[in-house]
Amino acid sequence: MERTFNLWEAGLWLLIALTLLPRALREPTPRRRVLLQLSVVFTIFGVSDLVEARTGAWWEPWWLAVLKVGCGALIGLGFWRYFTLGRQSPPMKPFSREEK
Repeated sequence: MERTFNLWEAGLWLLIALTLLPRALREPTPRRRVLLQLSVVFTIFGVSDLVEARTGAWWEPWWLAVLKVGCGALIGLGFWRYFTLGRQSPPMKPFSREEK
């Protein structure tokens, strides 16, 4: 049961990572950098869940626990930076077929 949950969770984190990429392309440069970094961190977090599915525990081996805590901290910091920059940056440009 836990193995299946970890596999689904890994898929969710990887999906979030893939979702952040096109959004990053529409953002101003400072926010783009943050979203690209978040995409990498979510990818690593997803891979850590694949390892967890194999080992059966998030704390075994020891470096997996360090990796997961680090990813969680970076995700929190990344979203904090993204929303802080949002108050300072112009709004995001929407995709459109028509150029004005």
